[in-house]
Amino acid sequence: MADWTDLTEENGFSRLAQTHRRIAAACALLPLPVHIQPIRDGVRLGDVIDDVARVAKIIDENPLPEAVQASVFTSCTYWLAAMEVFANYLASPTEYRANAVAMLILDSDLSLKVATEWLAREASDEIDNG
Repeated sequence: MADWTDLTEENGFSRLAQTHRRIAAACALLPLPVHIQPIRDGVRLGDVIDDVARVAKIIDENPLPEAVQASVFTSCTYWLAAMEVFANYLASPTEYRANAVAMLILDSDLSLKVATEWLAREASDEIDNG
């Protein structure tokens, strides 16, 4: 398992941002695309968190197989939990919080796999049939 005992504010946000970009990219490719603003200077982190929470709430409105909806929902939920644990880690660094952030980010990435594979197949089918 990766050693996250060296977790810092900078590398923690970097890891969260990478997963956030994957979620945002998948959401942009949904049949009913959902925009998630990127994490960048000038954007309120609370707004970014609200965007991801909104996706988790409305993903069932997208015409998708249930497994794909669950994939996006689960990924968003793990990411939101990672953000909360990371905030707690910054307030009071402990090894178990660092490990929890690591596992939640990993789970978020792994959960998104079903959705990204389905979206890739759908895009490929469109190209082949288009």
